[in-house]
Amino acid sequence: MADMGRKFSELKSQARMDTVDFLSPLQMDVTQLRNGFNNVVANYVSESVFEILEKIRKLTKQYDLNPTEASFEALSSVIFGLSNTELVTIASHFSHITNLANIAESVHRIRRWRAYSRGESSLFFHHSCDDVFGEMQSKGYTAEQIYSCLSVQTIEFVLTAHPT
Repeated sequence: MADMGRKFSELKSQARMDTVDFLSPLQMDVTQLRNGFNNVVANYVSESVFEILEKIRKLTKQYDLNPTEASFEALSSVIFGLSNTELVTIASHFSHITNLANIAESVHRIRRWRAYSRGESSLFFHHSCDDVFGEMQSKGYTAEQIYSCLSVQTIEFVLTAHPT
């Protein structure tokens, strides 16, 4: 089972070979949208609320990069110390930031598709589960092996900073 996981990781790495850097433009778009939004927000909230927004953003990023008990405690202590009014403002702000990041990702998918259509890059995804299963079977995995691995997978809901 571990051998199959290693082989699948290798297959995934090979599929991600690309000559075009597509991550940087997405990161730049998200950063530009976030910074623009923050500039607007800074004009409408108090300086203390804006400082809390920035503190939570930085602590969230620290926790995302280093998910330790200490980094979680630092983040949660700030959040638990907020009033209900502050919590609504903070939650609304991060909801809007997430929506802006989603817009950037939608534009990014169009950018990627256009580059793929011009022959400048590969796509990092398969078009269907049938494609993925077919590729795995062509690499020597049986339907039973694939089923066995998939049947022990778990999905957990995790709230983190947006990865971009």
